[in-house]
Amino acid sequence: MKKTSTLHRGFLSLEMMGVLAIIAVAIVLAVGAVSGMFNKSTINDEIANVQALVTQSRGMLKTQGEYPFTNGAKMTGTLVQFGGVPGNMTINGEKSKGDAKIANGWGGEVIIAPEKVQGSTNNKGFSVTYKNVPQEACSTMATKLSGSAMIHEVSISGSNNVGAVTAEKAGSQCKADNGSVGVNTLIFKSNN
Repeated sequence: MKKTSTLHRGFLSLEMMGVLAIIAVAIVLAVGAVSGMFNKSTINDEIANVQALVTQSRGMLKTQGEYPFTNGAKMTGTLVQFGGVPGNMTINGEKSKGDAKIANGWGGEVIIAPEKVQGSTNNKGFSVTYKNVPQEACSTMATKLSGSAMIHEVSISGSNNVGAVTAEKAGSQCKADNGSVGVNTLIFKSNN
């Protein structure tokens, strides 16, 4: 009688393990690229949102050359109530009551408030405050929006800048994220 031996092979061959490793690396790279694209998209959306909030505030909330509000909560709630908030922004609270709040793409609060800007008297200006802004978005938003004719001052995490903010200034004033959470507060001021 002849004895036959059976060859036992592992579950996966070495070649198959190599192919699976390459596929895993490709998936990780693809997820990173998609995440980067979403981050750039959020930054661009929020730049457009700031511009829209400034435009809508000027058009809807200015009365006889001033913004006659006692605080940011009232001014923000009124802008929400009047339908002046871009559709892609999160609104928390009941829109019709005039006390709803706005959140940006990173979950930070957005406040529109009456301001005295660059020597204006009374509340002839206003500000748009963005909280929880990531470092990369902080630098991009500060440099792009500060060059706009609508924005006259930009405060970056407590440092006030009049006029255009350079990339170097933004880079030094925007703070690093705390893990994956942005810690920067941007305040865009308009005196019109």
